[in-house]
Amino acid sequence: MSYSRYSSILVVLLLAVQAWAYKQESININVNGKSRNMVVFTPNELPAKSPLFIVTHGMNQDPEYQYGADRMYELIDTAKFVIAYLRGIDKTWDTGGTRDRDF
Repeated sequence: MSYSRYSSILVVLLLAVQAWAYKQESININVNGKSRNMVVFTPNELPAKSPLFIVTHGMNQDPEYQYGADRMYELIDTAKFVIAYLRGIDKTWDTGGTRDRDF
């Protein structure tokens, strides 16, 4: 294979990688005196007033399992939204109180 052919393949691969251009980060915030965590995916280019999509995981699961299963983060670059995968305390949610609602 010629050098120019390798160069063309490399350019195509680099463009394909940029098609999924987003940032993933683990963010901790303080809610009512307790540290809470979420995994947030943000597209590299985000218009003003873009939507925020909040995802909670199932019982005995975590954000890493959830985003690996639903793969919604793959849509954020083209659909232009932010997605936050919240982490429940002890892999569960407080359905009877306000702890998770406040989060």
